Order: sequence, then structure tokens, then C-alpha cells
Amino acid sequence: GVVSTLGTGSSGINAEYGLNSKVYDVSFAPNPGRSFHTVAVAASDLQVKSFRLEGDRISLVREKENVVDEQENRVQVWKVSWSCLGTSLCTTGDDGLLRMWKNSAHWECTRKLKWNGVEP
Repeated sequence: GVVSTLGTGSSGINAEYGLNSKVYDVSFAPNPGRSFHTVAVAASDLQVKSFRLEGDRISLVREKENVVDEQENRVQVWKVSWSCLGTSLCTTGDDGLLRMWKNSAHWECTRKLKWNGVEP
């Protein structure tokens, strides 16, 4: 489906935040004491958004840190899964690779594996 219920009012998140493709998976990162929430969305590409809930408003935070490396983010993503601390992310997509992502100044792919565990 299309993400349209996370925002407030009739516009929703897909109109406000640019998620205008089919969504195949959504995963919230574990939140061990952070003042914000982070969600990963598997769609035509990987999208990561961090936000604060303030009453009935949603405000994006950490927008520069949530940019995903364009070189590795050209594949339709089917599944996303967070580490137990919410500091790294794994994705699978159309190309059959498992990608491991880590955030330093932005989300970058740190490792790729084929289904049989071999690095491409």
C-alpha cells in the first residue's frame, strides 16, 4: 500500500514527506531513550525518517543524517529490519542482495551479501 496515515489532517505523510510509491514494509527502530522515533520504509527505494511527536503534530528531525547513500539505494526494497539498538539496518530487494546499513553522517551500505552468504 501507500503510506498515508502517519501525518495529521487529510494530507498524511506521503503528501507532506514525499513517500509516493508503493510501500512493502515499515519498521520502527527500537528507541532506547532517544527523544525521537525513527522509521525505515521499504518502497521503490529505502527511506529513513526520524520524527518527534508533539501533541498532534509530527516534526522531522535529523534530516541530513537520514540521507541514504544514492549509489546503493537504486533497488526496490522489499523488507527492512533494525538491530536491537536501532543503530544499524538490514534490507533486501529486487537484486537478491542483503544490504547492511550503518549511519555515520548518513546511511551508508557497509556490507552486501548474496542469499548464500557470499559477498558479491
